Amino acid sequence: MPRKVHILFVLGIPQPSSPWQQQCVWYRVLGPGQALQAAGCRVDYAYLEETQRIRSLLATSAVDAVVLHRGTVGACFSALREQTRTSAVPLWYDLDDNIIDPQAIETASHLAHLDDANIRSIQDWTRTNIACLGECDGGLFSTPVLRDIGLRHNANSRLTPNFLPAFYVGLTERHEQRQDRSIRVYYGPGSIEHKVHFDLVAAALPCIMREFPTIEFYIGGGLEPPPSLEEFGSRVTKLPRVRPEIYYRTLQLMDIALAPLAADSFSASKSWIKVLEAASAGCIWIGSDQSDYREFKALTRTGHLVSGQGWDGAFRSVLKEFLEERRRALERRQLIWERFSIASHIGEYLGTLGLSPESISGRKSAAVKIVPTSTSS
Repeated sequence: MPRKVHILFVLGIPQPSSPWQQQCVWYRVLGPGQALQAAGCRVDYAYLEETQRIRSLLATSAVDAVVLHRGTVGACFSALREQTRTSAVPLWYDLDDNIIDPQAIETASHLAHLDDANIRSIQDWTRTNIACLGECDGGLFSTPVLRDIGLRHNANSRLTPNFLPAFYVGLTERHEQRQDRSIRVYYGPGSIEHKVHFDLVAAALPCIMREFPTIEFYIGGGLEPPPSLEEFGSRVTKLPRVRPEIYYRTLQLMDIALAPLAADSFSASKSWIKVLEAASAGCIWIGSDQSDYREFKALTRTGHLVSGQGWDGAFRSVLKEFLEERRRALERRQLIWERFSIASHIGEYLGTLGLSPESISGRKSAAVKIVPTSTSS
């Protein structure tokens, strides 16, 4: 019997930050890890600070690859780098959708409210990521734009798109027999700093809600509804910031999900997670015309893209054909789950790490191969 492939995931995020509650960890660590285990691989997880445990795993087990998620320079990273070199195990740095470009931080719309000192601090953190990437054997990035930036600092930077984690599978049931005629529109940002993205939509909402009185608007992430929506009373609901699995359950209750992004290089590099989750939950999605959203739309034939300030027109187009739009969105859920689950792409993931996809149960990935268009930064 051939030896199991063994992958060690190391979390560089400090322990007090509760990484297991963060969406990035679900997509970049737990999701691939559980899919690898289901495919017959051995998977271990460790914090970067657990130097002795990592040393023991590398010394006593035949580890095939170490994936460091959002690490940092310093004594713990230096120890990890030394241990992986001594054990001749490749060390991959997974930066997810972090843009490692100090100039992009200066022009990021959602950071424009910060003072110069805070901007410099974020830029310093970005330079730390660059230094860490340069020390590793390769880099893993969620979008072509980010991969191309990574190539400036590590010639072995590779693309590993975000796919749906296996533990979302049990959260996909929708109860379609609703008695009300309301149309539930939802915006759920990753943080309150993303208000600048919501502002793209906010100007269009009052007029649309007057024109279509069945709309109920739900705003998550701890954002406050703008004063322009006060006239709609209970038709506007503020939801708290919640864990990823609760966010996904919330999507099950919605009809239309919004994914606005400001027009800057930071937004241009974002992955398709937001529209992927919306489409897989059966929502009609409306998003900014950005490269990964555009790619997702082309691959799935779902959603609507908005250029510039065209949110009024996009809303009206969807709402006037709502029943048909909703039918199509619900119809394509199964296809999206089949093609965009991490389990369907675990062979490709192993291949990206330089390991043979045939090493998992002797078979390749069953899904249609998805290769996002390469985009130069």
